[in-house]
Amino acid sequence: MKWLKGIAGFVAILMMAAGCGVVSDTDNAKGRVSHSRVTLELPSGVSLKPNGQLLSVGKNLPAAKITSIDLTISAANMTTIKQNVPLTTLETTLDVPAGLMRTFAITAVTNAGLTFTGSQTVDLAAGASVDVIVSVGVNGLAPTAVTATAGSGQVTLAWDAVVGAASYNVYYGTSSGVTAANGTKTAGVASGSAITGLTNGTTYYFVVTAVNASGESAISSEVSATPQVPPPGIPTGVGATAGNAQVTINWTAATGATSYNIYYGTATGVTTGTGTKVTGATSGGAITGLTNGKAYYFIVTAVNAGGESAASSEVSATPQVPVPGAPASPAATAGNGQATITWAASSGAASYNIYYRTAAGVTSANGTKVAGATSGYVITGLTNGTVYYFIVTAVSAGGESAASSEVSVTPQPPIPAVPTGVTATGGNTQVTVSWTAPAGTVTSYNVYYGTATGVTTGTGTKVTGAVSGGSITGLTNGTTYYFIVTAVNGGGESAASAEIASRPGLPGPTGVTASSPVFGTIKVSWTSMGVTTTNISGSTTVYNVSGSSTAVYISGTATPTSYGSYRYTIYWSTTSGVTPFNAAGSFTDIYPSFKEHTGVTAATTYYYVVTAIDPTSGFESLPSAEASGMTGKIPKFAYVANQASNNVSVYSINSSTGALTAVGSPVAAGTGSYSIAIDPSGKFAYVANQTSNDISAYTINAVTGVLTAVSGSPFAAGTSPHSVTVDPTGKFAYAANQTTNDISMFTINQTTGALTPIGSIAAGTSPQSVVVDPTGKFAYVAGGSAGNILPYTINQTTGALTAGTSVAAGTSPMSVTVDPTGKFAYVANFSSNNVSMYTINQATGALTPIGSIAAGTYPNSVAVDPSGKFAYVANQYSTVSQVSVYTINQSTGALTAGTPVAAGTGPQAVTVDPSGKFAYVANVGSSDMSVFSINQSTGALTAVGTPVAAGTSPYSISIMGAAQ
Repeated sequence: MKWLKGIAGFVAILMMAAGCGVVSDTDNAKGRVSHSRVTLELPSGVSLKPNGQLLSVGKNLPAAKITSIDLTISAANMTTIKQNVPLTTLETTLDVPAGLMRTFAITAVTNAGLTFTGSQTVDLAAGASVDVIVSVGVNGLAPTAVTATAGSGQVTLAWDAVVGAASYNVYYGTSSGVTAANGTKTAGVASGSAITGLTNGTTYYFVVTAVNASGESAISSEVSATPQVPPPGIPTGVGATAGNAQVTINWTAATGATSYNIYYGTATGVTTGTGTKVTGATSGGAITGLTNGKAYYFIVTAVNAGGESAASSEVSATPQVPVPGAPASPAATAGNGQATITWAASSGAASYNIYYRTAAGVTSANGTKVAGATSGYVITGLTNGTVYYFIVTAVSAGGESAASSEVSVTPQPPIPAVPTGVTATGGNTQVTVSWTAPAGTVTSYNVYYGTATGVTTGTGTKVTGAVSGGSITGLTNGTTYYFIVTAVNGGGESAASAEIASRPGLPGPTGVTASSPVFGTIKVSWTSMGVTTTNISGSTTVYNVSGSSTAVYISGTATPTSYGSYRYTIYWSTTSGVTPFNAAGSFTDIYPSFKEHTGVTAATTYYYVVTAIDPTSGFESLPSAEASGMTGKIPKFAYVANQASNNVSVYSINSSTGALTAVGSPVAAGTGSYSIAIDPSGKFAYVANQTSNDISAYTINAVTGVLTAVSGSPFAAGTSPHSVTVDPTGKFAYAANQTTNDISMFTINQTTGALTPIGSIAAGTSPQSVVVDPTGKFAYVAGGSAGNILPYTINQTTGALTAGTSVAAGTSPMSVTVDPTGKFAYVANFSSNNVSMYTINQATGALTPIGSIAAGTYPNSVAVDPSGKFAYVANQYSTVSQVSVYTINQSTGALTAGTPVAAGTGPQAVTVDPSGKFAYVANVGSSDMSVFSINQSTGALTAVGTPVAAGTSPYSISIMGAAQ
């Protein structure tokens, strides 16, 4: 059995015995003649690591280390010898009696308590006494943990010590696979020693052997290393200089460096592992693409074939945009206590500073600073008449530029603006001139005048220190004068106002009125000046009765040469503010004190002033106070919605008597035609059909009154539309839907009359009727079951309604109307038998109650005449089927009851024609129409003929008027 294998770390036991014949030598030092060497090996399957560390081969053995060897020598004829030999002991001498067949037993003892035992019998010479020597050898134990560390021209080798080794050999070469036979040998090398004289950049391969008295071990595992020059030194003197989106890095060259690396980041503590790396950098090079205003941190390393140096000290810099150039072309413009400073823009400037003072040589150090200025900047709070000096600098993140060239200016108050709104009112030998003061500082005014148009400050007579409302006196009555006005202050005199003319004279006529006695005519009347007129035989020729103060109308054809009294001139316009100088037209040589202006446009307001011609001097007086008048439309056709017969009756109107004459047969509508409305132009008619839930639309033949259905009619509404109305512009229509409790909104095609829905809006509970005020700004809905009135504002561009705050009415309000002035509203309350009265806020449309007044039984409809003087209420279930009559206080809107008048059975609706001469009542119970004439003074109603047949259950009536 073998005890030791020829591998690294085996244990050899040397024994000396006579005649063993293995190895013979002479040990003179101990006086031995000879000895034999016997190798006893550990049991098969067990080997040793370096330093006696036990290595298991094929067995599950715990880690262990041999600490000693127990040697036992025994034979039949000898006393057994036992000896413990420590692993570190090189040799032990024992006396072994001579004899044949001595048995040597060896036990390896480990630190884990394990033992491995084997034995071998050796034949020794009989009768001889021999020495037995036990040694620990290294033959076959190779060094382990070999490392090779490159240096400059050398490689340092290190390894773990081998137990029992006396020295070590190193073998090396420039190719892998070095052995003791092919490598360059260096003997007696200690671990940690350097192999020198090597070539930098060449790779060398190394193995190591252990040596002692028993021989040289096997070679170690191979290692390699490449000698290199040493890494360079650390760069010093590193600096960073900021630029525009870049930083320039400088440093002092490092010894041995062949190149440099820069590492940078935006936080301090940059390392070669965390920084952005720039290789091949050179001192004085710039790192570009950086963000201005952000701090960057930098380190530098030196590089050569030996590697990269440690990092330099860290430096930082913050890139910035460059300082801009000085602003060019500065200029200063004087103002009133201020100066406006302008300049040409500087490239790269983010803002500008202005510096100024009242002495030349202003700098950024001695001037008053205005930061963040822009060209055209106005510096206020300056003293008029004082010279100011200015410079401008440009500023960026990089700093402030040099100053611009210096400019100066002296602030002054501006010349005043032109006076506006100049008026000139004549008086007796004088004219009062007034105007509206212009904005800004004005210290005085000048008035210039002359007797020919085209007055200038150079040609006119000048009145200095004039005040608005002051009079220019000493003028000639009857002569026209022309005036201009200028404003004055320290800055100078303004341009002239627009020229205005006036004529001084005696006071004009008084008591001027304008009324419309017949359609298409406005009668202008005034209080006569001088003589009284008397009519004789109906003549319109006027003669003066000699010596008399009375002018008379007498028959005759002669033309008088003089009137002997005042003649009059009427000036008119369709714009308020009419004067003899801006009138659209005039009537001259009028006598006596009235004139009928015929051929006027219907529904248009005309404005009048009257002057008198002095019979003595022939001069024209001053104008009277202004009066206005308007003639309405004449009634032409009437349309009645018949709820039960589902159609519309059409009538022509006798404009003199108001009598109705049926035009053809009724026109079919939807189911339950409840309400009808005519647009202001008289081109279209709309019917709310309560049962079929839609709106029928028709075009109106302006000559015959015949209705023709519009393409696409009917148009869907909400559920149970109870009322329909059209706004005064004719652009929008609205329907009150009783069951869905809302208002349907429509736009009207001005060419075809077709309706386009624009949505709906909530309208309380059971809305009964809807009306739009004369301005077209507000709509009002009678709330029915809710007992209130809901106001809405109208978007006059889109027609959309916006709800306001509701206001209480009586019980079951059925109908609401607004007077022609838009100042008052009236509501017929069906169940409380009265009429609620309200004033209207003409800015907001809000209603303010002003009380209520009794009506007949079950008032269902209310109407106001075009003059706004009278109101009428249809009382549906009155015992006498009557219409209530009221006069309106045109200042307060309050109603005063007049005498009611009987109508047909169940008067459902009442309306007044556009001329204000006739009232029409739809009688639902008797299915006919009552016609009344209106007393223009009292509002009283007088029946015109007998009721005219309508369809079944007429519920609504609307009148189409036409201009005369």
